[in-house]
Amino acid sequence: MLFFSAGCAKAQEVYEIPQPEAPAGAPVVVAPAPFEKTVWRAGQNGVLKLSGPLAGYTGPLVVRDFGGRTVWSGSVAAGAATVALGVTNAGLYTLQAGDKTFSFSVVPAPKPRAAQVPGRMMIGLNTHFGPRDTPEEAFKILREVGIDSVRDEMGWGSMEKQKGVFNFIPRHVAYNAKLKQYGIPLHFSASYGNPLYPQVARYPSAEAAEPYARYVTEVLKRFGDNIIAVEVLNEPNKMGPVKDYAPVLRATTRAVKAAGFKQPVIATGGAGTGGGMVPDYARTVFGTGALSEGFSIHPYMAPFPPDTGYSPPGGAANLDAALTRAGNVVRDFNLQGVWITELGWSGMENGLVPTIENWVTPNSARTMNPEPKQAAFTARTLLVASKYPHLKAIYLYDFQDDGPIPSRREHRFGLVRQDLQPKMGFQAFAVAKDFLSDKVFVKTFQQPNSILRGNLYRDR
Repeated sequence: MLFFSAGCAKAQEVYEIPQPEAPAGAPVVVAPAPFEKTVWRAGQNGVLKLSGPLAGYTGPLVVRDFGGRTVWSGSVAAGAATVALGVTNAGLYTLQAGDKTFSFSVVPAPKPRAAQVPGRMMIGLNTHFGPRDTPEEAFKILREVGIDSVRDEMGWGSMEKQKGVFNFIPRHVAYNAKLKQYGIPLHFSASYGNPLYPQVARYPSAEAAEPYARYVTEVLKRFGDNIIAVEVLNEPNKMGPVKDYAPVLRATTRAVKAAGFKQPVIATGGAGTGGGMVPDYARTVFGTGALSEGFSIHPYMAPFPPDTGYSPPGGAANLDAALTRAGNVVRDFNLQGVWITELGWSGMENGLVPTIENWVTPNSARTMNPEPKQAAFTARTLLVASKYPHLKAIYLYDFQDDGPIPSRREHRFGLVRQDLQPKMGFQAFAVAKDFLSDKVFVKTFQQPNSILRGNLYRDR
C-alpha cells in the first residue's frame, strides 16, 4: 500500500513560530447546527433533523459530492422536520437548501481503537470542552469517526478555590460524563496554576509542586476510570526547566504512583524550542533525575507542510526531524515514548500570500492556510507520524473552530466549524485515520530528482 506527498518551497528567513493562543476561559456561545446529524458512517442512510438556520425550511434540497456532482435531490414538505438522504458512500458532501449551502460528512466505519491494537499510535484531537458548554452532537461526531482519544483540560483554579477543598464545576462533570457515555477516553492536560499558591507567570512554582500534585490526583480520583494519560502542564516555557518545572514533575509522578494510578505521566507539555521541535527543555528536565513515562511536543511549523517544514540554522524543522530528535531523548532516558499533543494548521481566510512574514504579524495581517491545504497537511501529518514506533499518540489541533471570525488564526484551527459542519480537513482526518488503523509502516522511498515521496505499508 502506497501513499505519496509532495514538498514545497522552503522559508527564506527564520522566525520563531508562535504557538496558538489559549482559548478564552469563559463559556462560548456556539451557533446552532443546520441539522442535528452532520456526520455518519458509510452504509448508513443519514436522516437529517432540520434545526438552526434550516428549522422550518420548505423547498428543494440538492446534495453534491466533493467534485460538484449531484448525487441526490429532493425536497422538504411543509411541516416536515426531517429528511432522509440517499447518501451512503464515504465522502464530504454539500447540501444546498435554497440560497444556503451546508456540509456533511460520511466517514469510513471505524476499525478497532488503538487501545485494542498493540503497537499502534493513538490518533486523537484536541477539544475545548473544558472552557465551554458543548452540544451532544459533538460527542456523537467523535464517536462516529472512531476517535481513539481526545485531549482536554480541567483548570486547577476552577476547582480549588479554597485551599484543600475541591469542587468540580458542572461543565467539567458533564463533559467527562459524555466522553464516558460515548466511549471516548480522555488525555488529561493538567493546566495551569492556581492563584492560591505561588506561581511563575500563570504556572505553579516549585513551592506549589505538592498542591499541584494533589490537584492531579483529585482529578484522577473523580474521573480516572476514563483518563488514559496525565500531561503535566501545557507549554510551560516560562517555567525554568530545573528550578521550576522539574520539582513539579517529580512531585506529580510520585503522587500519581503513590495513589496507585496506572496512567502514564507525560512531561513538558510541549515546552522547548519550536514547541519541542528541538527537545532541549525535555532533555534538561530529565537530566535532573525527574523522570516520567514520556514527554510531549507541539512541533508547530505553519504555514509550512509537515514533511518539509522550514530550515532554521542548525538543522531542519519538520515532523521527521522533530520525531527523530525526540526519539533520541526517549532512548537516552529509557522512556516509554513521546506524545505529540498539539499540531495543526489554521484555515484562516484573509487572502494574504502564505509567507512566514505574514504569519507572525498581528491577526489582521496573518497569512492563511486555506481549507484544502489544511486538509492535505492533516493527512500528511498522520502519514509521517505513522513511521515512528516511539510515538505513542498524536492529538491534532483541533476538533472545532474556536470562533466565528475567518481572518483570526485561532478561530480557524478546527476540523469542523463552530456549528459542527465538517471541513475538508475532517474528511482527510477520517480517511487517513481509517487507513492507518490496520496498517504497519514498512519504509519510505523517493524517486531521484523528484518531489514525490511515498510510504509503503503492509496489513497489520
